[in-house]
Amino acid sequence: VEIMAIRAVPNGDEYDKDIALGIRYAVDNGAKVINGSFGKSYSPHKEWVYDAIKYAASKDVLIVHAAGNDGDDIDLPEIRN
Repeated sequence: VEIMAIRAVPNGDEYDKDIALGIRYAVDNGAKVINGSFGKSYSPHKEWVYDAIKYAASKDVLIVHAAGNDGDDIDLPEIRN
């Protein structure tokens, strides 16, 4: 096993662009599995991240992502974005 460490969220300042570029970088450099633990309640450009995830899927890369870090009930309409 080889591990490719990519820091896409410097200093806790998460931007959709950085997450998307990190995913694409990992895919383009041979990653087969991407583990992510990022998320926020509002993403102004979430389509960039979605497109990067679709790009990874098109290259047969598995993305495993953490969920529920805040304990929010996402079934409540006021929590959804």
